[in-house]
Amino acid sequence: IGLVALIVMIAASAAEEPLRRYAEDQANSALPGFHVTIGALALHPLTLSADFREVAVRQNIHPEPPLVSIPIVTADARLAPLFSGTVGADVHVETPAFTLTKKQLDGLFRQRPKEDGEDRKPWQDLLHVAMPFRGTFSLKNGHLIYAAGTPNADPLRIERIDVDVQDITNRLDPQQRYPSKVRAAMLFPDESHVEVEGRADLLAIPLPKVEADFRVDHLQIRDLLPVVGRYNVQCTAGSLDLHGRVQYSEESTVVVIDELRLQEAKIDYVHSAATKPKEDQRAKKVVEKAKEVHQDPTTRVKVEHGKVLNSEVGFVNKATEPAYRVFMADLEMDFDNLSNRLDEGTGVVKMTGKFMGSGRTEAKGTFRPEKQKPDLDLSVKGYGFTRHPPA
Repeated sequence: IGLVALIVMIAASAAEEPLRRYAEDQANSALPGFHVTIGALALHPLTLSADFREVAVRQNIHPEPPLVSIPIVTADARLAPLFSGTVGADVHVETPAFTLTKKQLDGLFRQRPKEDGEDRKPWQDLLHVAMPFRGTFSLKNGHLIYAAGTPNADPLRIERIDVDVQDITNRLDPQQRYPSKVRAAMLFPDESHVEVEGRADLLAIPLPKVEADFRVDHLQIRDLLPVVGRYNVQCTAGSLDLHGRVQYSEESTVVVIDELRLQEAKIDYVHSAATKPKEDQRAKKVVEKAKEVHQDPTTRVKVEHGKVLNSEVGFVNKATEPAYRVFMADLEMDFDNLSNRLDEGTGVVKMTGKFMGSGRTEAKGTFRPEKQKPDLDLSVKGYGFTRHPPA
């Protein structure tokens, strides 16, 4: 037995480098536009496992920094499924580092042109015709840095990312639309966190199908500045709590927020002459997208109930001399039943605040999807205009 074990270990050692090259080639073939490197592969025949070490994924057009760097990926084979003709494996990813810049993010959304004569099948099709498999995937203690290049903003950081996926398979039960159970959690530096839990079909074409609940607790919106800053939005204070559910498939999209609470926020939209062309272009796209969502019967977006508490929102105009800021202080808002669907009924918004910090302002509005503008009842009391320079 000892001799057999020794022979098996020697054979496994001799096979490690050819298998490493093969795995690397297969990964690069499946991911056009990216370059995957595997530093080393270690086979453990006695425990039916393999370790992939120093795995990195780079974007071809912007290779540095690597999008993903993983010290070790472990694949553990499972014997029991083999007796039914199914490959079973558990994949574990430890301490991956995700790094993303604005250029790389833009590149991810840029469609790769098809090369002459190329007829590439979706990667999901390759898995659907492969030998039946069932497995799990876990990612532990990952972290992410997104550098948007926004002035006066630190990179967006997620301190910890954990993902657990059960029952990944390429053989679907016709009665089970979402075969895999998914749970993900993200922790930010200020201890705020995001959780997602639900089910998914990870091999659906063209994108995975998902049905999940989500929860955001005490998210400090200043952490979002690297993302929203590129849209001329400045967030300097405030916290966001919300929970809801999402369902996505090729046939339909549903996003329902059951409860939303934004408190002690300070948010400004900053307009300048230098950014005006981009602002105009962005506004046009937003209007077109809103109209598309409004008219699309397969899309449902709804906020059941929301509150804004003790907040301040403003508009800063740096295109004039001198620059000025218009704002609403002590903002309190309640909104219910806001939706893009006519059959959801009428949405209601109530608001109080102090215009320019002194003018008592009250507003009530109703919203119906078939109307282009809300019905608004607005009153402003005790208002005296004072030009406020930007902070």
